[in-house]
Amino acid sequence: MYIRKGYKILCGVIVPTLIFAQAAMAAPSSIYYQDASNNMILANYQTAMLNKVQNNPDMYNALSTAFLNAETNGRPIFITDDTGKVINWAGALNASEDYTAALSDPNVNQATIPVATEQMNADGTVTSVTPAVTIQSVSAINVTTVAGTAPVLPATVSATMSDKTTSMVAVAWGTLTASQYATAGTFVVTGSVGNPAVPAIAIVTVNGDGTRTISALAVTGQLVGTGALNTPAVATVNTGVTVSGSVYGAGAANTIINYLVSTSSNITAKDSNGNTLVATYFDSPIIVGNDVFEASYAVPSDASGNVKAIFTSTASSQQSFKVVVEAPFINNGQPIRSNEASIEWGAPGTIILSPISNTNIPHNLSFSTPGQMKGLMPVEATIVPATGSSTVLSGQAISFTMATQGYCSPDANAYFTDSTGVTVASSVYAGNGGSSTITCVVNTDANGQALVYINANLPTNNLTGLADLGAIMSVGVQAQLVNGGESTNVGYYQWKAAAQPTQIGNVSPAAMLNPTGINSVNSIVAINAETAVSGSQITISGTVEDSVGNPVSGATIAIQDYDVINGISNNVQNDAYVANGTTTLFSAVNYPVVTTDSKGNFSVVVTANVPITQSVVDSVTRYYAYYIPPTIVVTSGLSLPPTAVTSLAFMGDNNFGNFINLVWEQA
Repeated sequence: MYIRKGYKILCGVIVPTLIFAQAAMAAPSSIYYQDASNNMILANYQTAMLNKVQNNPDMYNALSTAFLNAETNGRPIFITDDTGKVINWAGALNASEDYTAALSDPNVNQATIPVATEQMNADGTVTSVTPAVTIQSVSAINVTTVAGTAPVLPATVSATMSDKTTSMVAVAWGTLTASQYATAGTFVVTGSVGNPAVPAIAIVTVNGDGTRTISALAVTGQLVGTGALNTPAVATVNTGVTVSGSVYGAGAANTIINYLVSTSSNITAKDSNGNTLVATYFDSPIIVGNDVFEASYAVPSDASGNVKAIFTSTASSQQSFKVVVEAPFINNGQPIRSNEASIEWGAPGTIILSPISNTNIPHNLSFSTPGQMKGLMPVEATIVPATGSSTVLSGQAISFTMATQGYCSPDANAYFTDSTGVTVASSVYAGNGGSSTITCVVNTDANGQALVYINANLPTNNLTGLADLGAIMSVGVQAQLVNGGESTNVGYYQWKAAAQPTQIGNVSPAAMLNPTGINSVNSIVAINAETAVSGSQITISGTVEDSVGNPVSGATIAIQDYDVINGISNNVQNDAYVANGTTTLFSAVNYPVVTTDSKGNFSVVVTANVPITQSVVDSVTRYYAYYIPPTIVVTSGLSLPPTAVTSLAFMGDNNFGNFINLVWEQA
């Protein structure tokens, strides 16, 4: 049976190849076969045919005999054609296919060619051959520089060779432009090594100039208060309050400095020379801390980098105002900004409450726990003397009223305290599972100010008995003179769980937050999608934060390539992570686990090798982040328990889900 099959193949494949070539069909190019000594031998089939036509049949006859012997004894045979296809001939025989059928059968024409140790010569003899060592891949490199300084790219890079060794090889890099490293950030430079060319990648991180800083802001011209968030500067309306600071470092002198402001309504702004400033409104508000800034004023600095602006409110009653000074520089990818200054204006003869915020954007706080004061918040009422009034401002009784506002968790409550956290009006709370109101009376000091503190403890869920990490407590606070006097505006405050990771901010690369934009024909159509070249390494980083945006240090975070909570698998089957120089494929039991640093930051390195046959839609990797609480032990070889870990939201995510993604492109 084997002999008949062998002659069938010789007659049906080797001899009719000239007919295939004449018909413009794919013709065999080379044949790889294993001999009786398990040597893999390469024979150039087209050379054998050409020699035969030229009356030199030695190679053709030797190849025919060797081919039949290998087939009869069931040894491996591979045939390559002149279009680059590789046919596993054993698979074709098992499928009862001739050469023409095998060419179009994807089950047998995608085999990998083994490395030949011997080759057949024109006279039919076989001699040893030393395989050529070629470059298989090049490791991505990381380069750092500072803004304005061109990065120094290495002349050689580490390459993995076809014989599995590594070698330093010369590299030709693409052209750099000054705009790429003008400001802090990250960009990629591509290059090539070898012939044929193999791509090389350099990931360049541009750091800012660390000598550029802004001093703490000084606030002057107010009645009372320092201008800090907890002790706002208080002034009467139509009174100018000066906010000044100093910018240090290269380029700080005689330049334009931006004053970010929470509002420009009813505000007149002037520079140190008395010039009236015009506000520029942002397309999208800028959020600093818990406050939203909607506009900016351009203020020139002097020859020493000093900058000053005078703000006056023309409001008819109370107005709150926040200021942050921003220099036109970038440091470590972030704009250089000052601390935040807070100003309150009020009409003469009224009471000003500070800090205040509206119901849509309450002042966000973190819950305390018994014995600590994380959620302690000072609330201050200031009597603004009436024009020409000689009324004594000290010793006036101010009644503070705190009431639940909007949604509150049924197990949460808030209360008044003193500066040490001791409860005032003990056993009386705002909350207790419903709407309630409590009051606290405090006398004003010599400056006409009365100060009280509010707080809320992290509640325990009434059903489970465990800490309610999703609890919310919202209140409104108002103040007025006990013996009569105009009431203030209402300040709104909200507590949420602190030090419990719920989200990730400062995601880099930021474009991973965008949809991939893959259309129905599997093409990338969104230019803002994050892409990476197959085989390259991408560093994903971010800041783990609690629900109010505070960074969480020492948090254990696991990064996975599929949704472990909902069990949604990932498309890419060969994506991996790199830790301590070792590359490991993602799986249910293999994933990087990292701990955030003192500032809540973390990073992981990922990579993927995309096969040429893999479609674009199957080359998208989704990455999920999970918080692992201290009560859960995660060890190598164990899957993440879906009911015990918390999926973290990526701030700014446009993917409509708690994930970020990369499109891996073929090199």
